[in-house]
Amino acid sequence: IENRTQALAQREAQLRSITNALPVLVGQVDSKEKFTFANEMMCKWFAMRREDIIGYTLLEVFGSDRYQMVTGHVRRALSGEVVNYERTSRSLDGSGSEAT
Repeated sequence: IENRTQALAQREAQLRSITNALPVLVGQVDSKEKFTFANEMMCKWFAMRREDIIGYTLLEVFGSDRYQMVTGHVRRALSGEVVNYERTSRSLDGSGSEAT
């Protein structure tokens, strides 16, 4: 069990390293719309620390306006549907554009 736990921890570190190198926002939410994962770009985009995202809901992190734009798509995806959705907006500090 110890070897498998260590291997899992190494795999998780590798996955985090890969997603942090991507120039896109990568996040994962559970069935209650609470974040279980956020890459570095997502933290930068929302000007938040990872611990201020993980465990918080989409509404809490995105704010009400952004949440209203994505909630239907997120709920469809959480129900198992493959959803393609794109939009362009500015980060909270206005420094870049986002395609979601």
